[in-house]
Amino acid sequence: MGIFAVMGRARARLPLTPGERALLKLAQGLLVSGVIAALLTAGHALESDGPVAWRRVVLASAVAALVAVLNALAKYYRAQGDTPISEALAYLANQAEQRGGRNAAKVPLVPPASGDEGGALPPGGIALN
Repeated sequence: MGIFAVMGRARARLPLTPGERALLKLAQGLLVSGVIAALLTAGHALESDGPVAWRRVVLASAVAALVAVLNALAKYYRAQGDTPISEALAYLANQAEQRGGRNAAKVPLVPPASGDEGGALPPGGIALN
């Protein structure tokens, strides 16, 4: 499965494996690393009268890429202990049914009345702050 397929699944809000989430984190980090390298190169080229110090640009890019790889590895290992989304949703659905049926999720969201900080809400209403 390629990166574009994983990105499509993420855009569709489908559950991703820990490896797929780490792959997205790596792609994001490498993209940011590329932007950092481009900004460093452009800044140095505009600032100096001489040639670009490519050693500094490459070093900064390598450090940014290494940070991206380490962040992806951390994401992968942190996600290993996550509960699969299907189990989490089943647990939440079970809890909602135990607390009053399927209509419990349809609690009205009512913003507080203007000028009334401790305003009265309808029964079961939730104030939006």
